[in-house]
Amino acid sequence: VSVALAAQAGGGVYLSSQGGLSKTYRRIGQQGQDIRDLSIQYDGPRAFLWAGTAATGPDDPGKGCFRWELLGAEDPPEGWRAFSQGWTGGSVRALTFLGSAALAATHRAGVLRLDSSAANPSWVAPAVNCGLPLRDRGRFHPVTTVAADPAAGLAMAGGPQGVYSTRDEGTSYVSASHREFLEKVTLPETWLLVSGEHEISVVSEDEAD
Repeated sequence: VSVALAAQAGGGVYLSSQGGLSKTYRRIGQQGQDIRDLSIQYDGPRAFLWAGTAATGPDDPGKGCFRWELLGAEDPPEGWRAFSQGWTGGSVRALTFLGSAALAATHRAGVLRLDSSAANPSWVAPAVNCGLPLRDRGRFHPVTTVAADPAAGLAMAGGPQGVYSTRDEGTSYVSASHREFLEKVTLPETWLLVSGEHEISVVSEDEAD
């Protein structure tokens, strides 16, 4: 069982290959990087630790993500692999995975996606009409979290504007948290459904007898 953590102030990433027992953590790099998210990708029999970086300011496009293959107490031959090509999202808010596809919730570019198995992987930004909410022309609202169910091929992205789901690895989204629904009606606890004009007669207990 591996346990990973990122230290504050660019202190690097620490990894324990013994379930987080005391004195089993070792620093595996990323000193000087502002790591805000650590996530695990399972791709067949292999497992990878991903580290998402934070941007330094509103105009900084960010550095994207780094990946470390989990091999127990051994270090992977390539060490940390950078995935920065095509990155335009600023800070990484969260990561999730559908097999080899990585989905990253970002501050400024919606949910970026990347095929980590490609020969030359590059992040792909969603189209402005993908279904994620826009705060103005061509700019998405920040996305703060993502989650996926690989078995169902489903991923969901959430932020201040609600939750959105995708079944095509982030190409298109539909709202999963509408305030209005076409197929059902919901009411507050103190409300009643009214089908039309009603007549109500009120009688006392004595009159009823």
